[in-house]
Amino acid sequence: MYMEEFSDDVDARAAHAIWMKGDSDRIPFSWQNHPMSAEDPQVYKGLFLSYFVLVGLAAHFDMTSSVCPELEVDGEPRGASVIATVGAERAFKFWITGVSTVGILDRKEDAKFPEDNWGASTMGYIDSINKLTPRQWKKITDAAIELMEKPKLAVSLTQGANASPLNVRGSLFEEDSEAEE
Repeated sequence: MYMEEFSDDVDARAAHAIWMKGDSDRIPFSWQNHPMSAEDPQVYKGLFLSYFVLVGLAAHFDMTSSVCPELEVDGEPRGASVIATVGAERAFKFWITGVSTVGILDRKEDAKFPEDNWGASTMGYIDSINKLTPRQWKKITDAAIELMEKPKLAVSLTQGANASPLNVRGSLFEEDSEAEE
C-alpha cells in the first residue's frame, strides 16, 4: 500500500494523507506532478493523470474489456474517471489519522459511499472532468491503458473472483444452441 510505504512515522502519514486529499483550490492527489507538502514549490501538472486516479481507471478498463462490441460506449470514460477520482480521495480519507481506518467498526459510516458522504465531491469532479479537452482525454486514457498493461495489474478483481471455488458467478454458463425450444 502506498501510505505504508510512504513513511514509518504515523504523524508523517497523517500529514501526507491530509495534504494529498486536499481542501484547497488544488487537490494534490489528482495531479501527475504535484508538491508533496505545503512547503514544496506549488507546481501542478497533469490533471487526472496521477497514479491514484489512473489505477482506478485502468481497473475499469480491465473489467470492461470483454464487453461485446454492441454494448461498447463511444466516448470518453467520464463516469469511470469520476468514480476513480472519488475513490482515490476516499482512500486518502481513510489514512488521515496516519493509520488505515478501513474496517474499524466505529468508522463504519465513513466507509459507506452514500450521496451524503460523497455527493458534493462527485459533482465537483464531474464539473472538472467535463472541462477536459480531447487531447487531455487521450493522455488520460493512454496512460490508464499503459498502466493496465503493466504486470502489476495483471491479476484483476474479476480474475480473483473467477478463481475462487466458492464463487459460482465465475462458472455460470449456458451453451448456445441454434435450435429454438
